[in-house]
Amino acid sequence: SELWRQVEAELGAKVTASVRDYCRSPEVDLVSAYTDPLSEPADREDAVRTVVDHIRALRGVELSDPADERWQLVADLGYRYEQKFADVPDETRVVAQAPVHVGQAHDLPVGWPYQSGTRLRIDLDPRVGLTALTALLKRAWPDLRRRGWVEHSRRLGERSIALVRFVCLESPEDADWRTRLSMWNERYGGRLLANGSHWSYSDVRAFHAAFRRAEEQLTGRKGGLAELYVSRGELTRRFEERLQRMRAETEEDKRAWGGSHEKYKAERQFWEARKDEDARETQRAWRDEVRRREAEVET
Repeated sequence: SELWRQVEAELGAKVTASVRDYCRSPEVDLVSAYTDPLSEPADREDAVRTVVDHIRALRGVELSDPADERWQLVADLGYRYEQKFADVPDETRVVAQAPVHVGQAHDLPVGWPYQSGTRLRIDLDPRVGLTALTALLKRAWPDLRRRGWVEHSRRLGERSIALVRFVCLESPEDADWRTRLSMWNERYGGRLLANGSHWSYSDVRAFHAAFRRAEEQLTGRKGGLAELYVSRGELTRRFEERLQRMRAETEEDKRAWGGSHEKYKAERQFWEARKDEDARETQRAWRDEVRRREAEVET
């Protein structure tokens, strides 16, 4: 169908029957948004993007030790099995490609404050030993970092943990940051860090910045805990502002790229051309490319 033609064009590879069946399955249902007769063109574009992203996540990273020949034997047997029964529809049939597979877990329920797609799933043959698994993951880690799937992090210090607890659990959600600073210094300012300095903050900016750093380090994103320290009314107002910005961005995409899907395809091609480069550097370069394109349209 047209859906799979577009998906395969984006991926640059054929999509097997088993993967198509998985995308159609009621548990996942990634296809109905495209095939629904009432779907708008924008809905079908979104459906194509969703299927492509999901398949990329499913493929993930295959890990195997070339020195252990049994895994290549298992893969060869799997290929033969798939060829022999290619004409038999069976959505449950999945052929093992490698003993260890790492992928983004878009289909797993993710508890707040984590975001969907930010968790990784590691599937492994139960006969893979701990030493071999550790070695395979260590070897693959640089590639996972380039993909932006994993990030460096460190433990929160005692004051940072207390700061997050104070702002999110102990202070009123409608309090301003100056009020919170006063309450913090009164309650915790007398405590000492390991270097002998006090836990108190001298100004609102330093206090606010310290909390923001701890918040992002804990959740992996800016404003990751806002639902707890911002009032419901303010959250609603911010949500409406985001909707307005999204509508404006959609209109801008139409002017600069011909549509959101065309921009998406350009972005995927941009990333594919830089797949061996650092993810953060590629992201900055893509933002520069977007600004350049939009400036050309304005002129």
